[in-house]
Amino acid sequence: MTSETTRKYNSIHIRLITLTLVSRVFVIFLSLVLSRFITDYDSSNSDITDSSKIENSNHSPCFCGYLDHLLRPLGTWDAVFFKAIRSNFGYEYEQFYAFFPGFPFSTSFLPSSCFHVAALILNLFCSGCSAALLYELTVKFYGGNNNNFAIITGLFFSFTPAAIFHVAPYSESLFTFLTLAALYLLYCRGNWLGATIAISMSIATRSNGIVTCGFLGHVVLRQIIERRRTFLRNHPQYKFIRLCWYQCIKVCLYPLTYLVILFLLAIAPLITFQIHGWYNFCRPFSSRPWCHSQTLPYIYGFVQKEYWNVGFLKYFSLSQLPNFILAAPTLLITGWFLWIQGNILIRKSKGGLRFFLSGGLDPDFKLEDDCNLNLPSTTVFIYPLAFIWLTSVLVMHVQVSTRMLSTQPQFYWAMAALWTSGSKTSRSGKEEKAVAWRRIFLISWCGLYIVAGCSLFPNFYPWT
Repeated sequence: MTSETTRKYNSIHIRLITLTLVSRVFVIFLSLVLSRFITDYDSSNSDITDSSKIENSNHSPCFCGYLDHLLRPLGTWDAVFFKAIRSNFGYEYEQFYAFFPGFPFSTSFLPSSCFHVAALILNLFCSGCSAALLYELTVKFYGGNNNNFAIITGLFFSFTPAAIFHVAPYSESLFTFLTLAALYLLYCRGNWLGATIAISMSIATRSNGIVTCGFLGHVVLRQIIERRRTFLRNHPQYKFIRLCWYQCIKVCLYPLTYLVILFLLAIAPLITFQIHGWYNFCRPFSSRPWCHSQTLPYIYGFVQKEYWNVGFLKYFSLSQLPNFILAAPTLLITGWFLWIQGNILIRKSKGGLRFFLSGGLDPDFKLEDDCNLNLPSTTVFIYPLAFIWLTSVLVMHVQVSTRMLSTQPQFYWAMAALWTSGSKTSRSGKEEKAVAWRRIFLISWCGLYIVAGCSLFPNFYPWT
């Protein structure tokens, strides 16, 4: 990079980070203002968070205590559990195990009575870092000459429809940062160990962090394929015969062994968390059914099913139709993104199905036209997005899909792809109107969900 290019590059970083932080502060301000004028739907928030057991655990400085009190309208829904875990220094009740410890214990740099202040500082820091990391990843995968796409992606992150969850005492902001950091270390820096640590921390924050482990496998398998190609290029005598056992070990076994070690390191928090639950509730004897599971005691899965009614097709009822409508924009946009990518790969390219099924590992595969989606390098991102999409529709509470997908870069790439779709080709008047309507829809959706979230969430009304 030239010095001028570097300055321009850094300037974009600073502007995106600044815009993200300003938008997050605006969401906080709007939430606090609206909470003054809207009556709370449920008073259980104050009943829980104001209990003497929590408040007397620590004494906060005057200013910190005042600011924490000011931010309390943001401490609703899941934030109640996060604060209880942080303030009580642990998992006192079984249902607390639906919430992983990464986020509440990341707020330990301030007293527990300043939980809301600590959560706000942490979320703002993570949001700013995430904006820069998302831009870096987008430039990496969508080409250095396509900065407009990266900037549009960053703008949608700044004004994400799930903005309220990225400023409230929720784990979304921290999890987004750790996920993007892991992907950045893997694909932009080639730092496998650093990426594994980031993935491990993300799993300690949210259970779906385990999906990111698939990227580790992708990078290692890609290196094995490249090593084999290099070996055969340098030793053509082995091209039509089997590799000797020594070369098999050198080319395949070492990276695979390293992958297993990294994978075990990544999932260690998940295993430790389940062991902690078993230690708390299953010793020496317990009547809880999950303690006597025929497979493995898995408290997280049991709690989700028992207390939150999470399960396959359990949300498919007429009474949940409003929640499906609420999640429809997110599911439609990401579903369209998946369909476009799969359609181009499988139906419109020679060898695309084999490339798709191989996980995007064929180095010789090329596309003549991929609608600016850069599919050969971004194919690996299809699988985790499809998994989260299907899980959101079939298993989880469907309205959670907006904030669930807001932690993934593919969510913002899908929005940017819809915004830029057809923008580089000559268009008729009808196509111009279609592009204009798509952009109006995206702006309206983001704006409406931000305002609705600021209005409903702080007052304990149902929201995503």
